[in-house]
Amino acid sequence: MATIAKKFTTTSTFSDGGELTEFSVADFAKFSATDFAIITPTQAATLTADYLATLKAASIPSLAKVLTKIPGDALAGITTAAISSLPIATLTIDQLPALTIDQFAALSSTQVAAFSSKQLAVIDADHLGAISAKSLLGLNILNLKGEIINSLPASQFANLSSTQVGLLTSAQITTLDAEHLAGLTTGSGKTPGNLAGLKVTVLVSDTIGKLSIEQIGSLSSAQIATLTS
Repeated sequence: MATIAKKFTTTSTFSDGGELTEFSVADFAKFSATDFAIITPTQAATLTADYLATLKAASIPSLAKVLTKIPGDALAGITTAAISSLPIATLTIDQLPALTIDQFAALSSTQVAAFSSKQLAVIDADHLGAISAKSLLGLNILNLKGEIINSLPASQFANLSSTQVGLLTSAQITTLDAEHLAGLTTGSGKTPGNLAGLKVTVLVSDTIGKLSIEQIGSLSSAQIATLTS
């Protein structure tokens, strides 16, 4: 077979309803950056998970122009080794929910940082909970607007940094239940937990009562000094 770059054209097909395809999964695995760059939106819409599973991390940027046309269940075929190159900010709210738990677990902190408030609104707790403790440090807390913040599992609050906790607003704190607030860590000994970053001025009478006795006892003198009567 001649090189793929010479045979592939913008009129070639990948899938046509289960019939024979002009370019097989094996062919797709041999595509070069040049081939990926000329894939049309119509062609992208026919890709399946089997095709995407052959992608290397270095190949994904070449699909940037048609990425939003690829079905979400096809993107779910991208391996965890290659997912690091997926431009998260480009994905639509229809594509994101189709990504797998394992793919979310493999996201980098840079990718997690790219989640918009609209995207976070469609991601369920199981997927958010799969984000590693290291990568979660990239999450933009301010994009967890309204009730969305409750989508972040209570267990993940222990993995937030004190800086992230410090970004929590009064509206977010009011929305959180006691279980989520209990996830804020007090630390031990001379090592403060992420509770140390909490701006207690955002607490109101209804929310300060959600903190545990241990958490209140772990507040610094500076934090206590800012509490109102």
